[in-house]
Amino acid sequence: MKIKGLYKKYINDYRLELLPFIIVGIFILLSVLGLLHKGFFRTIDDVTTVRIMYVLKELHRTNWINNFPVRWLAELSHNYGYPMFVYYGALSYFVGALFMLLGFSRIVSTKIIYFLPFIFGSVFFYLAVRQKLPLWPSVIASCFFTLFPSRGFEIYFRGGVAEAWALNFIPGMFLGVFLLEKNKKVGTVVLALSIMLVIISHQLTSFLALALLISYGVLFLFKNRQFWLSILLGFALSTFYWLPCLYYIKAVRLTAVHFNSGEILDHLAPISSFFNGTTIPGLQPNYPTFIPLIPIFGLLYLFLRRISPSLTEKRQLIFWGTTPIFLYFLLTSYSYILWKITLPITGLFQFPIRVLTIVCFMIPFFCWPVVEAN
Repeated sequence: MKIKGLYKKYINDYRLELLPFIIVGIFILLSVLGLLHKGFFRTIDDVTTVRIMYVLKELHRTNWINNFPVRWLAELSHNYGYPMFVYYGALSYFVGALFMLLGFSRIVSTKIIYFLPFIFGSVFFYLAVRQKLPLWPSVIASCFFTLFPSRGFEIYFRGGVAEAWALNFIPGMFLGVFLLEKNKKVGTVVLALSIMLVIISHQLTSFLALALLISYGVLFLFKNRQFWLSILLGFALSTFYWLPCLYYIKAVRLTAVHFNSGEILDHLAPISSFFNGTTIPGLQPNYPTFIPLIPIFGLLYLFLRRISPSLTEKRQLIFWGTTPIFLYFLLTSYSYILWKITLPITGLFQFPIRVLTIVCFMIPFFCWPVVEAN
């Protein structure tokens, strides 16, 4: 009888979540409509298809095992080879090459790797926020995340497929964190695998994601041994990728050229550009004004209502509400001195707009501490 009761509860829980997944699925469909037509479209980083084809060429070589995972592209640089994927995450291009091996055309394979992050990013986000929010607030937050401008901008405008993949594994990281907070051991596996996937998808995004994750851990999970072990496990699983990156960093000299350092200072925007509809330097379109104001008005609303949450809830509100505001501040010219001082390290990011990969996760997520505090 006990087993029968558990079975009925499982079925009821499944049915309860079915409608929200359908609703989120409709918003996912809206986000990928631009991919569901014949032909292709131009982007800034307009070489995704070429990269997939070169990965496939390397995998077709008789000695492919000596270059797996693919780091060097033998036919480039006048057949001397070029370390294309030493510092550029290759996961999305491997997946694209896999679909070509399965018989899909180069264009369809490219569209598939553009399509996939829209799906798993929204699903991971819903599963993560569902650990904190009731059903319908979770659906609203997930729909907001699905159509958040940064996600579409990465695919349709920049063509930054590697960055888009890393961005959409970040909710998986916090799904693992929240499962660990509930003392569910599966959280260890989810967190470690998500860390690995973020790192091998796009290393620059992984720096930002790990900074966010570790900051959260220091504030809320400092004594949780399983959390820190999960991070170490994620690093261990991705050693095959980041260890060669560390080994070759002196030879590549990432911060020695202007493009990898001075460009950040050249692309800081006046704060007025966030509100007057102009374009932010670096080909970044202006986002609607309401997006950076969401955490500001959310925090103001809470304090005006004189809500008295617990100490942990207050820290959650401050963390999820003020961090996006600070990250938007880093896009403005007022943050020039901060970038200038930290340029030997932050110069690796090339453009300040990379911080938006964290913003587009945090702003939709800000609703859950607001709801809990209420």
